[in-house]
Amino acid sequence: QQMEQHSLKTQNLITQQNSANLASTADSAKVQALMDSLSFQEMFFREQEVADAEDVTCNYIFNAVMVGRGDVEDTGDSEFSQWLRKDQSLVWITGKAGTGKSVIMKYAFHHQRTLQGLLQWANEAEGASAKAKNRPTTAVSLILLRHFFWKPGSKLQHSLLGLFQSLLWQLMQRGESVNSHALMARHNHAQQSYFHVKLWTLPQAKALFEQAMANWPESVYTCIFIDGLDECVDEGIVTLDLIKFLSEHPRVK
Repeated sequence: QQMEQHSLKTQNLITQQNSANLASTADSAKVQALMDSLSFQEMFFREQEVADAEDVTCNYIFNAVMVGRGDVEDTGDSEFSQWLRKDQSLVWITGKAGTGKSVIMKYAFHHQRTLQGLLQWANEAEGASAKAKNRPTTAVSLILLRHFFWKPGSKLQHSLLGLFQSLLWQLMQRGESVNSHALMARHNHAQQSYFHVKLWTLPQAKALFEQAMANWPESVYTCIFIDGLDECVDEGIVTLDLIKFLSEHPRVK
């Protein structure tokens, strides 16, 4: 009888484990299906077409300091470098067409000094938050996202819809930081259709992105590089609303 009870208990445990594995597999399949629906072939085409910069050409983004009217010294601590480390949300880079803004954007996004500056910001901000809330300091996760608008490209390359799909796809790639399974669980009932979207609309993508941001873990810090805002064909006021929304969100640059 004891052997039978032990066997039954073991079978129940195996059944429970198998059920948990099946549920996990189903959730993973839903997440993958969602990622597949967000992805589009030309997502990174524009960035790939932008020329790779040499350090000698573009390192002034980290070093250049204004020392007089029109004079620049390339041996200091630039406003961009300071911004990376500060708890300040927005930096706006402007310049005439063809002056290399996209080259600088690509260079800065992938440069180690950008990562180092952002990690300093995230760790100091987390320390200040922990002190203010009288809680232990936790390890931070840093996420870098980017999108390059391109007016001559496809609809998704020059629209806010493409921006949201790109950012969401990149977020899903970082599931260990943003807990994509937990995010998706919130859509199991009211918005289960998101799992089966074939063609996204701007309201759908925007709503899912805003929900992702609203449920950000406190340990996650994010920096978003958006290139070529003037090449977005959507209404300017809509684009500015997006920038305002992002810049007002805690732990986001």
